[in-house]
Amino acid sequence: MTQMVESGPAATAIRFLRSLENGDLAAVKTLIAPEFTMQFPGGVEFADFDALFAWARGRYTGVRKKFERIDTAESNGTAIVHISGTLSGRWLDGDEFSGIRYIDRFDLQAGLIVRQTVWNDMGEAKLKRQAGHGAAINPADKTSSASGTSGASGA
Repeated sequence: MTQMVESGPAATAIRFLRSLENGDLAAVKTLIAPEFTMQFPGGVEFADFDALFAWARGRYTGVRKKFERIDTAESNGTAIVHISGTLSGRWLDGDEFSGIRYIDRFDLQAGLIVRQTVWNDMGEAKLKRQAGHGAAINPADKTSSASGTSGASGA
């Protein structure tokens, strides 16, 4: 179970992820620095949210993050937040997925996110699915729901 986070760098990262999942770019933009970038598996990097959403639309129709662990370290005006857990959502063909591991690292300065780095097993899950081994569903994590999500935070 994830600890409750109400303020500080971790709360900023959580608000960013939830706002991104909900497509609330106005809220997202209040949490990021002008030089903000995000990097996804495979070295795919974005500084523009329109490009991020276009890229994500070619991968899935919605994704949501379940937070399982949140760690924060601060030093010399920089905060590093790691959030890990599992992804759930819906593939392009409408099939649901869940239980896909992820870790997000956020670098914050002056309370704003300057970089998000994403690691996840989405590619591995897609390969297993294409090979006919199911949709990479973790039976222990069937409580996550992807209905109504449209963001790109798990890409």
